[in-house]
Amino acid sequence: GYGNNCTDCFEGLTSFSKTKKEDECFPDISDCKEGHYGYSDNCKKCPQHKTSFPRAKKESNCFKNVSNCKEGQYGYGNNCTDCSEGFTSFNNTKKQAECFLDRSNCKEGYYGYSDNCTKCSKGKTSFPRGKKESDCF
Repeated sequence: GYGNNCTDCFEGLTSFSKTKKEDECFPDISDCKEGHYGYSDNCKKCPQHKTSFPRAKKESNCFKNVSNCKEGQYGYGNNCTDCSEGFTSFNNTKKQAECFLDRSNCKEGYYGYSDNCTKCSKGKTSFPRGKKESDCF
């Protein structure tokens, strides 16, 4: 509309501020990928050190790209979700896809998850399948 004589776009449609014509309304959906915001093919990158979930529409949907989640959780900031049962994660994990099977194939004297094993520090050992450095003694 013009001046203060504004009309809402039809349901399911939206517009940018100061839109004048009905045919400038567009579908209220976003195809933008993670770390971007906008509509359809007009996606903009979130500001530096920020990210977004896929399909973010506005810059205000961008948030700090940090995680304060503890082991066994994932998420951004303090908005944490537990990994699925049987899975775990390291501290500060951001995405569910970064959760991994909570098991160890490490041999005696090593610790870690799956086949990503680290040798216990000098003079220490562990039982087979040790997961954490604290499993060394």
